[in-house]
Amino acid sequence: MKNLIIIVIFFSICWSRSNKKNKIKSPQVQEVKTIITPSLSAIEDFDKKIELIDKPCKEIISFVADIEKINWISDTNRLKKVRIYNELNRNQIKSFSNHPYYRIPFTKSRLYHFYNSDLFKDYTDSLNIGLFKNVKSIWAYFYRVKDASNLVSDGVIEQWEFETKNQAKEALKQIDKIGDLVYFNTSPYFCQMRNYLIIFQTRAMAFSYDQKLLFEKFLKEKMNQ
Repeated sequence: MKNLIIIVIFFSICWSRSNKKNKIKSPQVQEVKTIITPSLSAIEDFDKKIELIDKPCKEIISFVADIEKINWISDTNRLKKVRIYNELNRNQIKSFSNHPYYRIPFTKSRLYHFYNSDLFKDYTDSLNIGLFKNVKSIWAYFYRVKDASNLVSDGVIEQWEFETKNQAKEALKQIDKIGDLVYFNTSPYFCQMRNYLIIFQTRAMAFSYDQKLLFEKFLKEKMNQ
């Protein structure tokens, strides 16, 4: 009888332990998803401030050298003799790679005078003049065709340097709408390159065809450098 009681107690203990084990839940396994975010270096930040150079960019400098080879030359003496392109200060000429460039203060630019002209008040309401007023520098290069006798085709390349790519992009959008009025009686051409607004302009419609060919040459050869 004593042995029977011991056996019963032994099986009772084993059943109790087994029952407790079955009641213990196994830990829940959660699915872990790995989220891969693109590298910041792979995202072009158009609002990022760019180190300013305050001089003509390399594409403009190389383009000026290229067109000189096909008879489009600078001529500081002509600008001193003829009252054209008054926004170019004849007394403030700086040489880059042996070519003369003119700094244009914003208040001397054609855009500034356009904005403050009573003739064009109906067209300036949507213009964000503050954007252009905050331009960091404006450099210009004057050129003319070599060996011309009577009608001298000429033009100016302007480089407007902004703090960010987005500012230059917005500047292009705005100037594109009113450019024909700013550069009146001509057909100007505009493009954006990094944080620069590039303008090809001339003083007469008769020279606009030459401007168009040079602008297309610039787009083709320099925009993707």
